[in-house]
Amino acid sequence: MSRFVTGARGALWPLSARTVWLWYLLAGSALTYLYVVVPSFQRGSTLHGPLINTLGLSGAVAILVGVRMHRPKAVFAWGFMFVGQMLFVAGDFYTYSLTSLFGLHVGFPSPGDGLYLTVYPALMAGLFVLVRRRNPRTDRAGAIDSLILTLGIALLSWVFLIAPNIQLGGNWLAESVSIAYPVGDILLLAAAIRLAVDRGARTPAFYLLAGSIVCLLTTDSVYNRMLLVGGYHGQVILDVGWIYYYLLWGAAALHPSMRKLEQPAEGRTRLTPVRLVFLSVACLIAPGIRFYQEWG
Repeated sequence: MSRFVTGARGALWPLSARTVWLWYLLAGSALTYLYVVVPSFQRGSTLHGPLINTLGLSGAVAILVGVRMHRPKAVFAWGFMFVGQMLFVAGDFYTYSLTSLFGLHVGFPSPGDGLYLTVYPALMAGLFVLVRRRNPRTDRAGAIDSLILTLGIALLSWVFLIAPNIQLGGNWLAESVSIAYPVGDILLLAAAIRLAVDRGARTPAFYLLAGSIVCLLTTDSVYNRMLLVGGYHGQVILDVGWIYYYLLWGAAALHPSMRKLEQPAEGRTRLTPVRLVFLSVACLIAPGIRFYQEWG
């Protein structure tokens, strides 16, 4: 046991450019734990907005610190990501802090929704700059595979999120904003899948970035579905999903391997067994939805 503790302490200490990402993730996780278990930090409290804003801002600051420490060449990519994170923080400030600190009512749609929706093009731009640097030569196979995967998941979003919002009718502005969220998620997913299917380096920063995007898109989708069926009541678990979107993206920027994300991919895209499984699943989504609608 003592040997394990000594080994863990050696891996974390001293604080350096190699370990700061882990310390950041641990500190953010500790604050998230407090948010989950301490009622004075949760929705409706005065401290809720500032805590969410602090966690969100930490992700943007982590990007700046990571760029400063590791000096990547793809500065524009991380610059777009920083802008995206700051827009998300601004949306959180309007949505949460104005309510908890000043008691103002934030309706739907609001300027906060406008800020949230501008996050998508900023993050997409950053990811596509990375994709371009990783694939200086044309990669048609990777582009086709990413398109197949994106269309498969987009069909799920259309059936369970976008189409039901259209059928609700009502205020055209509220309806448009409700539809814009899943559409933005699909477009961000397309950029993420394009990054994932190439033969570029699969570094720890790559997996941290992928985990961040999964947290964001999954939480958004569950939240939108809950709104449609009337099942959303401020569940804390959804806030945790958005918080880890901030934290994992910041940790990806702080990890030393973030410099390798921009390195050109070696060789051509190959049809590996894992890729074949994912493509097969994407092709089966349409008949699966039809089966669900008929027999579900």
